Amino acid sequence: MPPFVRTRMPPLDLDQGLAIGALHRYVADLEPYAPPRAPSTGKRVAIVGAGPAGLAAACYLSKNGHACTLYDAHPLPGGMLRYGIPANRLPKDALDAEIDVIRRLGAQFRMGQRWGEDFTLAGLRQQHDAVFLAIGAQRAEGLRCEGQEHALAGIDFWSAWPKGTRRRWETMWRWSAAAIPPWTAPLGHPAGRPERAGPVSPQPAGDALPDGGS
Repeated sequence: MPPFVRTRMPPLDLDQGLAIGALHRYVADLEPYAPPRAPSTGKRVAIVGAGPAGLAAACYLSKNGHACTLYDAHPLPGGMLRYGIPANRLPKDALDAEIDVIRRLGAQFRMGQRWGEDFTLAGLRQQHDAVFLAIGAQRAEGLRCEGQEHALAGIDFWSAWPKGTRRRWETMWRWSAAAIPPWTAPLGHPAGRPERAGPVSPQPAGDALPDGGS
C-alpha cells in the first residue's frame, strides 16, 4: 500500500481489511480514467490482435506518445474478454468503456482484418517502425479421449453465442446432447435421445441471441 494511503486514511480495527480492488472498481465504474498522453514521438507501431495483450500494449504505447494501430479479425475489439467470457462475468458495456479510453489515447482499430488476407507481416513492417504480435491462444485443447469430436469447447461456445442465431444454438445443444454418454440416463438426462433435448434457458425473443449470453 502506498505511504500516502497509510498516512491519510483513518486507522482500521484489528484484522479489518481494506478492499483496495473494490475501491478501484467503484471509481472506475463512475468514470473510466484516461491517463495523460506524452508528446508524440513520431513512431508508429502495428499491433496484431485486439485482445488483452494487444489492448494493454496499445494503452502503454499510446501513453508514451507512440501512434498505435490494432489489426484484428473479429468485428469488435476485446478478444477473449469479449468472445470468451460471458456478459454476466464481464459486462460488455464496461469492456467497451475501457476500450474507449484506449481510443481516446489515440489508438486506431482496424477490425475485420485477417493476417495473410488483408495484411501481411512484411507489409506492416514497411509501414510501421515496430510490430507487436498479440494473437493470443484462442484454440481450445482437445479432450484427448475417444469421442472428443462430439465435444463442444467452451471457447467455441462463447464465441458463437453473441453472433449466433436461435436455430444455430438449438442445433449446437441438440448435437451436444446426443453425444452425452448413456450412463448419464439415471441422472435424468435424455442421453442418446436428442429429440427430447432442448436449451436449458428460456428462448430469447426474436431470432438473435442476447449479446454475450446475458
